[in-house]
Amino acid sequence: MTAQITDTVFYQNSKHEIVGIKGKGLIDPTNFGLNPIMIHTACYRGYYLEYSVLNDKLLLTRMNVKDSNETYPPISGVEPSLLYYESHDGEKRERSERCYEGLRVPVPFSGGLLIARDFIREMYVHMGFQKPTSFRAVHELLVDNGNITRMIDHSESVSKLRRKMQGQSPEPDDLMGWINDMFSLDYFI
Repeated sequence: MTAQITDTVFYQNSKHEIVGIKGKGLIDPTNFGLNPIMIHTACYRGYYLEYSVLNDKLLLTRMNVKDSNETYPPISGVEPSLLYYESHDGEKRERSERCYEGLRVPVPFSGGLLIARDFIREMYVHMGFQKPTSFRAVHELLVDNGNITRMIDHSESVSKLRRKMQGQSPEPDDLMGWINDMFSLDYFI
């Protein structure tokens, strides 16, 4: 198993990873008629997104996606661009996904987004999504139909939880439950 690429949010001039979702209305490629398939082992969902908070509104601003039909329609007037990588032999090669950059799509989400930054490298788990306890700064954005209504700083309570967890066995009692938890973005703060 491989650690997964997270969706991100630009909030208060900083890039945060989304480490928890509680609510409904986030956008994904299916909203635009796309059928995402796995890009690689670090992106089993077949897409990763970038949101921005502008004037207290949540907007989808970038989407990387691999469509099963390799059909990429324009989204809000934005055409997808090709992405490239340099192979081991130094050749420039086309990546399998496409990138919609410069989007400004309002997101009708209502609920909570747990966002985090300042990753603690020693907390890295090579599977699923990194947990809130793996970050120094953790905030919850409360959102009503795409409008940010409140931000709650959970950094101190997450730090206390991280200290409480230290010294505990990394071996889970319920392996399948632990694996499912690592791939889940549900949270209960």
